[in-house]
Amino acid sequence: MTNRSLNLFQTAAPILALMLAGCGTSAPTSDAEPVVTVETAKIERGNIARWTDAFGQITALPPGAGDTGGLARLAAPAATIVREILVREGQSVSKGTLIARLDDAVPGAQLAQASADMAAARERVSRQEQLFKVGGIDRNTLDVSRMQLVTARSALELARLGVTRSRLYAPISGTVSRLYVQVGQPVDPSMPVADIVNGGRISLEVTVPAGEASSLAVGQSVRLKAAGSVPAPEGAEGKVTYVAPAVDPMTGTVLVRATVSNALHLLQGQIVNAAIETGRGEGRLIVPRSALYTDHDGKSSLVLVKDGKAHRVPITLGIVEGERAEVEGAGLNAGQTIVTTGSYALQEGTKLQVASTKQVPTR
Repeated sequence: MTNRSLNLFQTAAPILALMLAGCGTSAPTSDAEPVVTVETAKIERGNIARWTDAFGQITALPPGAGDTGGLARLAAPAATIVREILVREGQSVSKGTLIARLDDAVPGAQLAQASADMAAARERVSRQEQLFKVGGIDRNTLDVSRMQLVTARSALELARLGVTRSRLYAPISGTVSRLYVQVGQPVDPSMPVADIVNGGRISLEVTVPAGEASSLAVGQSVRLKAAGSVPAPEGAEGKVTYVAPAVDPMTGTVLVRATVSNALHLLQGQIVNAAIETGRGEGRLIVPRSALYTDHDGKSSLVLVKDGKAHRVPITLGIVEGERAEVEGAGLNAGQTIVTTGSYALQEGTKLQVASTKQVPTR
């Protein structure tokens, strides 16, 4: 072997040895279990309610049982002319305030005539009573005069009523929300003259789909809702007072009325969303809705964190209220930790690392 060949062999030999060593030995593989980071919550025990959504508006409290309600619409009792309007729109008035004076020429003339007839009848009876005492007339003549006096008295009361009806008084305390007429304008009973609204005497009037009406009942709680939220700003609560016994065939809905507090200064005619409490569970196990997983067969489950690992538990779903849900399941108890995000992808026994633990939403 020449010197040059020897030098090449000496240089390549270590490299070849390393290559052969690398081909004959495999790198060690890791058998560590994967760890999944999750967000969790604690199962709570508490109360939960079922709510039926409804849509409607704020209306005047309807009159009834001696109550004048929250809206009064004044109109002329007969065809006449408006002679004077004594209030303005937006003015606060008390019950009994004179709102408008209608033409009273005819009622006034009738009152004057009735007053004269009454005076004449009274004078006639007084004179004939004196004659009867001395035998100047018989009893039949006196009785006829007394009947004429009764008739005259009735006619006078009717004439006074006619004059009174030409004055339109506020039947409730409130605010003059609208004047429909002007001085000198002809009016009749079909034409409103003024509206008076008592803003504190309001009612909630909503419609509910007929399919959900069977769960409605007088006395149930009602809460007003802002669009897209589940119940209710403080103070916007009430009770169902009326559920219509029939379905409106035009809309397929049932009318529901409820009293409602006006702590929010709601206006009559204002459109609102509402929720009616149609069921309630007391002392139930409650979890966030985000913890629930329902498969394609409709079976629901959640994942418990037990000894740092995932343990899937089949559950029966109860009342759902907003972002909270009532659940029942074998071995479930208040205080247990459950996965709230990504539970659908977790296999039984997966090791878990808890990133954070949140509370069950209040609604």
